[in-house]
Amino acid sequence: MERIRHCCKPVANEFVKSGGPPEEARIIRAELAAWDDRPVLSIRRADVRELLARIVARGAPTSANRVLALDRKMLNFARDLEWVEANPAAKMAPPGGESSRSRVLAPDELRLLWAYFDQPAP
Repeated sequence: MERIRHCCKPVANEFVKSGGPPEEARIIRAELAAWDDRPVLSIRRADVRELLARIVARGAPTSANRVLALDRKMLNFARDLEWVEANPAAKMAPPGGESSRSRVLAPDELRLLWAYFDQPAP
């Protein structure tokens, strides 16, 4: 457990093992890998902002919002287990705007959907 208190990767691994959707593990591997060998206590708000700014700069503002939410959740996990004193991502505003999408099914998609609904239940 001592190593967990020092580097981000073991903290992330323990967080993933504690449960949660597989998507969280994928995001951690993809977006937080740069912090793997950093002491978790060295992560500051500026580091979180910089990470999110890089994600926004590559044209993925919604992904940056998801990374922030996951980072917050993981650091809260570490705080709850007393591995860190405070969460540097706490109360940070999401860096990217969110826009809802609307999609209408095409006629051939509607036919497929209705055909599926007309099938007897298994």
